[in-house]
Amino acid sequence: MPDGESAPDFDSRPEAIRRTIEARIIDGKMQPGDRLGLKADLQKEFDVAGPTIAQALTLLTNDGLISMRRGPGGGIFVERSRPVLRVGTRRLATGTAQSLAENIEIRESLNPLLAVSAARAANRDEATVAKLRELAGQLVGASPSFDTQRLIWAGHRALVELADNELLGHVYMDLLGAAEALIVDVVFPSDGIEGDQERQRIAAHASMLVAVADGNVEAARHHAEVVRLVSRPLREPG
Repeated sequence: MPDGESAPDFDSRPEAIRRTIEARIIDGKMQPGDRLGLKADLQKEFDVAGPTIAQALTLLTNDGLISMRRGPGGGIFVERSRPVLRVGTRRLATGTAQSLAENIEIRESLNPLLAVSAARAANRDEATVAKLRELAGQLVGASPSFDTQRLIWAGHRALVELADNELLGHVYMDLLGAAEALIVDVVFPSDGIEGDQERQRIAAHASMLVAVADGNVEAARHHAEVVRLVSRPLREPG
């Protein structure tokens, strides 16, 4: 590690590495497009295993600070160089059933705000809008499953990309990143009342994404509220 830099003393090694690289980008006044090096270079510098550096880079990618490019001339590149609001990643990803339930409750409460922020945004990236429509099409009629949940998460990331409330976007991405780490063995019911409710949740997400893509603020708010109302606690298998 370069002189003068040290990873903070956190329980989570990936989180400590993330904060060190974040400081390097911000304090060094690096610009979008600047190259940080290769994954192997950082793994050697921090003297950690491959999965540890990969997790740290995933956290930085979720923050929107870096991107990873493959092929000749590839590597790790700066995407943005402004500070990122953190919401206690270590606390969010404690891995307990209670922390997962809290995470879901907060995110579902924020969904209407995020949907409205994305729908009303003046500067709308057409590629992101097209992505919303594509994801919505994939969700229509989709069966409850972890793959379907991944589509929903991808839709939420697209909403953050469009949102005109940057602070809300940072908070939401912290929660979403923690949720992805927490949900490992989860039942997505397909039968009975719970299965019907799950399909309603998926359909409401699809409608919300279309409303945001259309720039329809009121419809986006309505469908996000429906998402909140039909969401239910996820069950661990047993």
